[in-house]
Amino acid sequence: MRHGGYDQVPVVTAGHVVGVFSYRSLAQGLALMRPQDNPLDAPVDDLVEDLPFVRVTDEVSSIPGQP
Repeated sequence: MRHGGYDQVPVVTAGHVVGVFSYRSLAQGLALMRPQDNPLDAPVDDLVEDLPFVRVTDEVSSIPGQP
């Protein structure tokens, strides 16, 4: 990610975006791991951040987290 200049990458299952992997989701996942666990052995599902999905026709004010 760093080499490509990306802060987050989509996680795709069967051609559908199911969430994103980001530095933030990695940090949150690492905070929940035991010190003896190897983060490289963690399933990606444990480090995926769910995002709200919206349609082009949705009002910005209806998007969670927006004013």
